[in-house]
Amino acid sequence: MNLNKLVSLVVLSTLILSSCAGNSQMKSNAERTLFTEARYTKACEDIKAGAKPIGAAPTDPLKNEFAIIPLDESKYGVKSFVFYPSSDMLSDNEVLQVAKTIGDVSYTDLFDRIRAYKMYSNNAQSNRDRSDKEQLNLLAAYGLYLGKNERPQDKLSDKSKDGESICVKIGSGDGLVNQFWIYPTAQLTRDDMLKVVERELRHSSNENLSHLQPLESEIQYDQANETAIELLDDFVPTDLNPATSDNIVLMYKVPISSHDTRKGDYWSRRFVSEVGYDVEISISAADGSLLNWQSFQHGKFGHLDEVKDGAKSYTNEDAQRIAEEYLKAITLILPKYGLKEARVINEVSLSKFAPDAFSVDIYLDAIEGDDMLGALEVRKSDLTILGFFIGGNRSSMA
Repeated sequence: MNLNKLVSLVVLSTLILSSCAGNSQMKSNAERTLFTEARYTKACEDIKAGAKPIGAAPTDPLKNEFAIIPLDESKYGVKSFVFYPSSDMLSDNEVLQVAKTIGDVSYTDLFDRIRAYKMYSNNAQSNRDRSDKEQLNLLAAYGLYLGKNERPQDKLSDKSKDGESICVKIGSGDGLVNQFWIYPTAQLTRDDMLKVVERELRHSSNENLSHLQPLESEIQYDQANETAIELLDDFVPTDLNPATSDNIVLMYKVPISSHDTRKGDYWSRRFVSEVGYDVEISISAADGSLLNWQSFQHGKFGHLDEVKDGAKSYTNEDAQRIAEEYLKAITLILPKYGLKEARVINEVSLSKFAPDAFSVDIYLDAIEGDDMLGALEVRKSDLTILGFFIGGNRSSMA
């Protein structure tokens, strides 16, 4: 056989194999039909009868709409996590793979958030919600990572056998790459959250974190913390003022305009109380001036819950009176912060941010520079002051 014939045979063989592979792929896709309970039930019966799927299921949901990630059930609560196609269509072999991997749960339970995610959906980007304690640890980790350059003791392993958070890259349907988190059942510590923060920031910031950190001319982490403690003592009512502790939850947030110029940078410091209320204080990164403070139920991230049992019916006038008393109480310390007076403008409305509160507009006279507008929020059920907002910055913090 001469060389030309040999080359021709090789080329022909390659074309035939390529065509077969293409036809096989087309056939596989054509065989995909709606994944119904009847198909799943039959697949489970087939597995019990000795049927076996052809090959293992893919494990990379970035490259495949259908993927199954094996897990250690003792650490994650389930034996595997399944990424389903947005079309709800699976081939017979893929249904067999599901049945073999998770055949001991009902059809309905197959799609529980703890064990499944439908591709390109708008569902939560994790297999479970973070607990209140984990959320506090996450906020603390952001502050420590960006403000104190603290780093986790080791990197995420991305191996389920280690019982750590697993970060999975998935497609978004529009060409972008998103991250999906598979958390273990165990509560995540602050160091665990440092690992999560590191992965999140590196993904979203493309390795460059400079835009998330304060400029040299801005207030730095330690000074921000000291300023927030001082503002807590001056502005927050005694009954809402938690004891200052080493349990610092401080996160730096940077609103960026459409022109990528840095405007309105601010520090947000959360004071965690062992009982009662937590308080979050936000200050300008430029000069440390107070932007707002808000009170929360301990460990929660919404306003104080409305008191329903035995609650009285208070009026707009009652809310205005409480607001005036509050402003009168802080009058002596206003010059310390560049203000000479804070007064109610006689406008009371329902809060847009807390449905159980009145919003009372206030006016703040500045010693120098521009005067400012602000708002107080007063809980309707018992007239507790929920928050204090200054300088029109409230919308940027919602």
